[in-house]
Amino acid sequence: MRLHRLIVLSVSVPVLVLAAACGGSPETPPATPATPAAPVDTSAAPAASAAPASSAAPADTAAPAATPAPAAANVPAPAKPWDAMNHKERLEVMKTAVLPNMKTAFQNFDSKTYADFSCKTCHGVRLKQGNFDMPNPDLPKLDFKNQLKADIDKHPATVKFMHEVVSAQMATMLGVAPFDMKTMKGFGCGSCHTGK
Repeated sequence: MRLHRLIVLSVSVPVLVLAAACGGSPETPPATPATPAAPVDTSAAPAASAAPASSAAPADTAAPAATPAPAAANVPAPAKPWDAMNHKERLEVMKTAVLPNMKTAFQNFDSKTYADFSCKTCHGVRLKQGNFDMPNPDLPKLDFKNQLKADIDKHPATVKFMHEVVSAQMATMLGVAPFDMKTMKGFGCGSCHTGK
């Protein structure tokens, strides 16, 4: 059973971020402001690693990326980093950049599982209480101690998608540094998931 199927069964919401071979960091460190970019056309084709939108369920057969996530082109970068934004600015980034771009990415990866992609997909049922805190303990718990080896072995295509598309795009859209294995800081799987 693939990771995103497990999520639907155990949490009733799909996973948002899982970076390949990153120890994860529950904190998002301050980053230098990113250069603003034009908003992405959400009807554009997905990144090369994502499956076409017509595929009902992607096969987990591709090997995960062994290199760091590429810079996320085609997604908007904020005028200032996440930690420097106020609540209103963060909501605007989530509404105008994160939600439409992540919805497109996930639906291109697996249109059936992510047909109802929304804020709840990542933030879960806690939204009803106004709780947007991340990481979300209701998402699958990951084995950071072993650098996600079991997930990479069981779900290589999903991990590759999360690493190359989701993690990279999220770091860009939030104006933060991507996760760095050397410093163990930056936006990665630990930004959304808690550990086992």
